Amino acid sequence: MTSTAAAGRPQRSRLSRLIRELWFQVVLAAVLGIAVGILAPGLGEDLKPLNDWFIALVKMIVIPVVFCVVSTGIASMDNLRKAGRIGVKAIGYFLVLSLVSMLTGLVVANIFQPGFATVATSSTSELYTYLSEKIGGLDGMQAVETALTLRHVKQLTYEPSR
Repeated sequence: MTSTAAAGRPQRSRLSRLIRELWFQVVLAAVLGIAVGILAPGLGEDLKPLNDWFIALVKMIVIPVVFCVVSTGIASMDNLRKAGRIGVKAIGYFLVLSLVSMLTGLVVANIFQPGFATVATSSTSELYTYLSEKIGGLDGMQAVETALTLRHVKQLTYEPSR
C-alpha cells in the first residue's frame, strides 16, 4: 500500500491551508477594506464605529502581550550579561525605528500636505468676505467649498490679515 496521506488524517488542499494562515487573513482583510473604501464609501463610513472599536481593542491587548513576552523572556534568561546585550539592542532598535518612523512621517506630510486647505482666521465672517471678493458672487458655504476646491488645485492662496 503506497498512500502518501497519513493514516486517519485527510489531506487538506493548498487553499484551505492558506486560508488558515494569519498573515493571509490580515492581507485579505486589508484588500477587502480598500475595496469597500473605493467601491462603497458610504458603507465604509457606516463601519467606522466597528473600526474604532477594533483599534481600541488592539491597543488594549497589545501592550500587556508585549509586556508579558518581554518579561518572560528576561526572566527565563540564565545569563545577565546576555540580558543586558538584548536590552541594549532593544533600545537601539527602538531609537532607529522611531527615527525612521518620524522621517517617514515628515516626508509624507511634506508630499501630501495634510491640512493644506485649512484656513485659520480670526473670524468666519472675515473668511467669507475674503472668499466672496476673491471668488466673486458666492456667499457663505458656497464660497468656502469653491475656495477649498481651488486651494486643492493650488489656484488660490490666502493670507489672513494681522
